[in-house]
Amino acid sequence: MNNGVWVSEKADWGRQSHGVSMAVETREQAENEISGRGLVARRDVNLYEEIARVPLKMLLTKDSSRAKFGANIISDDMSEYSAIALQLIHERFVEEDSFWTPYLDVLPSVQDVGASFAWEEDEIKTLLVGSPLQNMSLFLRTRVREDFQELEDDVLSKHRDTFPANAFTLQNYIWAYCNLFSRAVRLDFEDTPGDFVALVPYIDLINHSPTSQTYIQGILEGVELLFGLVEKERYIIVRADRYYAKYEQIYISYGPKSNAQLLLLYGFCLERNSQTLCRSVYRTCLMRTTMRMRRDGTLLKTRCKQQTSHSTESASQKT
Repeated sequence: MNNGVWVSEKADWGRQSHGVSMAVETREQAENEISGRGLVARRDVNLYEEIARVPLKMLLTKDSSRAKFGANIISDDMSEYSAIALQLIHERFVEEDSFWTPYLDVLPSVQDVGASFAWEEDEIKTLLVGSPLQNMSLFLRTRVREDFQELEDDVLSKHRDTFPANAFTLQNYIWAYCNLFSRAVRLDFEDTPGDFVALVPYIDLINHSPTSQTYIQGILEGVELLFGLVEKERYIIVRADRYYAKYEQIYISYGPKSNAQLLLLYGFCLERNSQTLCRSVYRTCLMRTTMRMRRDGTLLKTRCKQQTSHSTESASQKT
């Protein structure tokens, strides 16, 4: 690609070929179950080797959404998730030649993700009966729908030329949130305060393993020139936490998450998962805090003992 994403299959100018490639279908190695799209090693990958590098300009963030729609629409008090959702829908369903088209083309459907908050209400009540995940799924399902209606009333309907009704539908909004919940990460850089939510193309294809020690991180890289001039650029990188053999699937960690959290937001659960305590924390993704952020930045804090069996929590795999 010529967007600054390093994915070359050939060695060039002293730099070896990129170590991984996208696979349309992968298998979870411990359980040998299909885990959807992912990244696999196209050659042997060494410990601490850089697996992927993506420049900041490739990310979908609240800042990129504001740059597209303007500060009068993407206001300071709009949540990061809502802002990115609006841009994601616009790039996918409105733009004829989006900068992000190669990325958008591989994003999964709502059904492919399989997150329980996006299930039909009767499915949640039937398949999750007796599980604390049932109430969590119903709550989040309701909040996403209420959030869309609030945006429709306060933003979309007032800027219909920018947000056409045939593209900005509830169905597409749920699609955007499925991809946000299952793919978005929080990043920070050493020279800037705080962190921010982002969709990171290519890197967000990497699947989760609770045993992985690899995390996505932001770095600032460049040189300091004469007269105090600084020429540096921000990148998001992933480094291998261990040796990977050729054709082996690459993993990162989404952090310590119970099966309830995984099924609720990512659409899969693990047979071997040591995280049994459910701690679900949602930052200002939803609520009328879509427009007015809550001070503590938290939508919901829930603690519950995992009570459902693997069969009860089985569903579709993460893409």
